[in-house]
Amino acid sequence: MTTCLCVTGTPASWQTSLHALVKPAQVTSVLPTHGTPLDRAVEVLSVVLYRPDPPDCDQWCDPSTTLASRQGDCDDMVILGLSCLATAGLWALMVVGVYGSGSAPNHVWIEGNDTQGWFLFETTNGEVHRGARPSGYTPMYMLDPRNTEPVQTPLQQLPSSSVDVTGLLVVGAAVTAAAALILTGSVPTQTS
Repeated sequence: MTTCLCVTGTPASWQTSLHALVKPAQVTSVLPTHGTPLDRAVEVLSVVLYRPDPPDCDQWCDPSTTLASRQGDCDDMVILGLSCLATAGLWALMVVGVYGSGSAPNHVWIEGNDTQGWFLFETTNGEVHRGARPSGYTPMYMLDPRNTEPVQTPLQQLPSSSVDVTGLLVVGAAVTAAAALILTGSVPTQTS
């Protein structure tokens, strides 16, 4: 069964929807058997084309819907990517933030840690960044697909020039091991 949800623009709605839609079992039959979990996710997403949502709905779809249509927007691609990573036990985070300029969230991407360290996976173009968050990416919320409770834990405000990510607002019942690695580490921000 395929599922798409019309998601409201609140952290609680994002968290609840993400938890409901990340489904590793829906991607096991399409995952390559070679490469790292991140390599496999990049390969699966390489066949998905970007498609904007309908104008009246921020539509988030489960992996089987995105795979069947071979199209989706950034949140659909992140849900598919997180599902692929989770099949290997690699739980990463959906990061809601600003790409480019502005002050309201307008994009989502994946951040996590694997055996090679911290990564940012831009699912809309397949790019994986390591060692530094590229300029233009401003994280605002981190969502863990394993959490069910839409609880917000405010942390200190993150200065825009800082390389310390402890100022993010983490959404979920608890800061998980994956989030803790990101939050306690230093994710450098690349400047242009």
